[in-house]
Amino acid sequence: MEPGLEARRLQRALSVARRQDVGAPRDAAARAVLLRPRPADDPRRLARPHAHLQRRRVGQRHGCGDGRTLRRRPRRAARRTPPGAAAHPTPRVLRGGGEGELTARGLRKRVKRSLRRIATQARALARAPALWVEPGHFYSPLPGAREIADLERNLAGARHPLPGIELDAAAMLERLRQLAPLHGDFAFAGGPGARYRPDNSFFAPVDAFVYYGLLRQLRPAEVIEVGSGHTSALALDVNERFLASGTRFCFVEPYPNRLRKLLGGERIELIERRVQDVDPALFERLGAGDILFVDSSHVSKLASDVNRLVLEVFPRLRPGVWVHVHDVGYPFEYPLEWAREHRGWNEAYLLRAFLCQNPSFAVRLWVPYLSAHSPDELARALPEPLRAGLGASSLWLERV
Repeated sequence: MEPGLEARRLQRALSVARRQDVGAPRDAAARAVLLRPRPADDPRRLARPHAHLQRRRVGQRHGCGDGRTLRRRPRRAARRTPPGAAAHPTPRVLRGGGEGELTARGLRKRVKRSLRRIATQARALARAPALWVEPGHFYSPLPGAREIADLERNLAGARHPLPGIELDAAAMLERLRQLAPLHGDFAFAGGPGARYRPDNSFFAPVDAFVYYGLLRQLRPAEVIEVGSGHTSALALDVNERFLASGTRFCFVEPYPNRLRKLLGGERIELIERRVQDVDPALFERLGAGDILFVDSSHVSKLASDVNRLVLEVFPRLRPGVWVHVHDVGYPFEYPLEWAREHRGWNEAYLLRAFLCQNPSFAVRLWVPYLSAHSPDELARALPEPLRAGLGASSLWLERV
């Protein structure tokens, strides 16, 4: 008899004796009674580790409570195993007998490696900041399905009132008519030696033409750009070709690698910091006819660049300064596709609140507004190559 089996029987006998308060067996006969083989010690049962599941309460398996039992047929199950074969043969993947098969040691290594990877991911998730509430919750600034559906209904109408904001469509159209004759020289864009390339998806051709035209019309002494890119390339080209390099540029750009490739011998000032880290007094040096060109993160949140600009920089500007804000669609809303991407941009809403009943700022040019309210007049005011596929999103303001 195996030593382990004998030890288990002795332990069981001692337990029975203690429960019956009879102490240890006093003679061989009593010991034989206590140590007689029991059905649970059947070697065939020990060879089948799951034999204890042969008797189950029907109520435990099927939800009944009548105390009946479910019996299996162990003999029939035993006959399925060929004589001399193990009841639970080692899986082929663990034998390591053939080429390419995984040994037990290799499997342990793979499992440990997977567990380490899972533990690393779990630690990263534990350190990551969790959302207070899920998107779409009334405490969350991120839109959910309900808000997106509401936006779709709101954008269905062609016109939307903007109470508290004065919009002079006639003056805007007249401004475009004044700029239209300059379109002939705009052909330089994308040509030899030009930095600006019109075939980009960030600055629409209409917006680029308006910026080009206003630079030539206003002839600013200084331009401060917050956020650089295609607009910077266009402004530098216009300054070099049409303004005799007389405009001074200041770029506030914390990631200036792309901008550095555009720079030549122009008079520029590069501030490699976030606008939140720049003294607002910098913008007070702008005078009448100068331009503050803003292409921000479009997100108003705790200590964001949008909050800094709208709440602290704009009120400091002197009268006559023109302000450009990018990606502001009519009616101070964002495209439905962007909402479905869960961008969560909200700069336009803060701008609308800033302009409401604010006599210190006037809306000078807003092509998305004209496209919705005066599409025919807009088409006649724009040069023919710019009439199709507008895609404009620039808002031009003036401090008055």
